[in-house]
Amino acid sequence: MAAVLYKQMLRRLEKRGVTKNGRWTPREFLKHLAPLAPEKRRLVEAVTAFYEKCRFGNFPPHPEDRKKMQALIHQL
Repeated sequence: MAAVLYKQMLRRLEKRGVTKNGRWTPREFLKHLAPLAPEKRRLVEAVTAFYEKCRFGNFPPHPEDRKKMQALIHQL
C-alpha cells in the first residue's frame, strides 16, 4: 500500500513538472525538489519517510496513517 501511495505522489508531482529519474532512490529524489515551495517539499518528505518506513522497515501501515498520507498527497 505504501508503494501505491508513493506512486500516486510521483504522478501528482509529474503533473507539476517535477519528475523522478528512475535511477534515483527516494532519498536522492528529495534533493531535486527545488521547483516546489518549501511547504510542498515537506509534504513530499513526509510521504517519502512513510514509504521508506513501510517498505524497508517492515512496518505495516495503519489505516489512519494511509488516510493521512493520502491527504498529504492531495495537497501537492
